[in-house]
Amino acid sequence: MDLKKFDDWPSPKATKRLIYLGFIVLWINFAIMVYLTLLSHYPATFIESQLSFSGPVIKSHFKEMST
Repeated sequence: MDLKKFDDWPSPKATKRLIYLGFIVLWINFAIMVYLTLLSHYPATFIESQLSFSGPVIKSHFKEMST
């Protein structure tokens, strides 16, 4: 595999711009997901729902949401 192309591409300036753009897109998507979670009346925050690994907890969330 020839990885020499990555020695000069993308340039440091382009890399910096892509990182900034990535963070902006990340925050926009996070705001959209929080809004959609609120619209669905899901009883947990978006972050809490992503970190829920317990089956009974997830089932209780959906049970409360469907009532």
